[in-house]
Amino acid sequence: EDQLSMLQSHSMGLSGVCAAEGSVKKRLLRVGVSPGHSAYSVCQQLQEGVKELGFDVTSRQHSIMRFTVEGMYCKSCVFRIEFTLGDWEGLISAKVDLATKLLAVVVDDQVDIADFKCRTIDTIAGFGFTCTPQPTTTHVYHWDLAS
Repeated sequence: EDQLSMLQSHSMGLSGVCAAEGSVKKRLLRVGVSPGHSAYSVCQQLQEGVKELGFDVTSRQHSIMRFTVEGMYCKSCVFRIEFTLGDWEGLISAKVDLATKLLAVVVDDQVDIADFKCRTIDTIAGFGFTCTPQPTTTHVYHWDLAS
């Protein structure tokens, strides 16, 4: 736990980092990069800093896209969207909140963001819903830690 606190504190001290959380059990540090900051620059700073703290790291980048989905009225609507998107290559997770009408999609770093957004909008429109992307995509770096 002390190591994790040290890593989180170090991460949050870097310019452009908006969130840092982790798991000692999973040996994982997850860091969110604020929109408007260079994800590459933050990644480099983190990698150097984490190594200075005595950890070996392997990083993986994921992107989180958010959409507003209008026209859903029941849990079957939610299931239909999550189930359909769940088969797409590169998708890590798709979660719909019926109360807020928000869809959060997490994709791996190999996915073309613009293409994925268009496919998502078209697919959801095919169900009779209106899908509007929110303006920012958040990049999240997962750090696999070995001490």
